[in-house]
Amino acid sequence: MFGYVKPFKPNLRMKEFDAYKGVYCALCKTLGREYGITTRFILNYDFAFLALLYLSISSTCPSFERQRCLFNPLKKCVCCKDRREELSFAAASAVIMTYYKIKDHVEDSAFFSGLPARLTLPWANGKRKKAAKRYPELDEKMREYIESQRALEEAETPSIDWAAEPTAKLLSYLGSCLCGDERQKRVLERLCYFVGRWVYLIDAADDLEKDLKSGNYNPFLLSLKVTQFDQLPKARTYAQEVVQHTLSEAANAFDLLEAGRFSAILSNVLYEGLPAVLHDTLQKKVES
Repeated sequence: MFGYVKPFKPNLRMKEFDAYKGVYCALCKTLGREYGITTRFILNYDFAFLALLYLSISSTCPSFERQRCLFNPLKKCVCCKDRREELSFAAASAVIMTYYKIKDHVEDSAFFSGLPARLTLPWANGKRKKAAKRYPELDEKMREYIESQRALEEAETPSIDWAAEPTAKLLSYLGSCLCGDERQKRVLERLCYFVGRWVYLIDAADDLEKDLKSGNYNPFLLSLKVTQFDQLPKARTYAQEVVQHTLSEAANAFDLLEAGRFSAILSNVLYEGLPAVLHDTLQKKVES
């Protein structure tokens, strides 16, 4: 489910790294507690970022303690110990989005190639229904935006902006749910819009070679009319420019946010983590 929105760990201070791990571990435990142990495997960096952003602007400060992990019981790790709405919301978002992504994969795949997803879908749907009871609007919005994404891809739109719009709007909606203050809400909507756009575009850029080989939809390939492998460097260079511009817009929005207690970690993600992902995904290939 993507997983591109992650920190640049070498430049995090120890206390910041512990806090990030504490939120990540707490979100993992929240998934297991509220939706069953198997859902802990769907956790990724993107939903940890959502939880961290929500906690950062919250009016109450989370507390941390060392706890044992089911998957590493011999070692105690720092973990956010409170059962908080911020973590429950991020967990529900992960569960619901996982279901719709699996469903989309099933509809896109041939029977045998999509068999693992077909077998997983009933499990994911059961978890989604539980999350949807608590967050019905969240479920409806995710369904709406992911269906819109699918329709654009089936129509093979060559417009990069149109192709990225549903994912950007979905993340913008999630951002709007994090705060009641109107000014903060507008900033969060814009920040999450560009983070969502960035996630979609970096994923498309990461799949350039694979999609050219398989013939799958990719807006960069269509917009530049790339049909041969020797044209890939041109596509990578263009994709790098578009993704970098989107990242700049996200950073501009973050500068307007009153980010609160985890601002240093969020700043690390946006100013160092995402550029590092861009470098590893595209820039090294462009320079080689």
